[in-house]
Amino acid sequence: MKSSIIIIVAATCFAVASAARAAGDGKALYLEHCAGCHSKDGGKAAGGAAPPAGQSSEAVYAKLRGYAEGSGGGKLKKIMRNVTRKLDDAGMRAVSGYIESLPGKR
Repeated sequence: MKSSIIIIVAATCFAVASAARAAGDGKALYLEHCAGCHSKDGGKAAGGAAPPAGQSSEAVYAKLRGYAEGSGGGKLKKIMRNVTRKLDDAGMRAVSGYIESLPGKR
């Protein structure tokens, strides 16, 4: 009984810590998963798409979900699908929020 409680508590703590990291660290997630193609300031477009900087978090989130689910399109669909599948929903929201904070054309 005692070991079951410890396992449940540990699993819950891990899930909460993972969500907090993803939700609270959009910049780190962006730099890890996105900056290689879109640059640190989000000003670089890839495959003819608009640069991410300057887009609303809602628009970016919708695009990330579309790529992850396979409904997003474009020349780099396969690459974007592989990248977005590394992020959970909280991570996608965190990255989207960080991208919205980047200066760019609106």
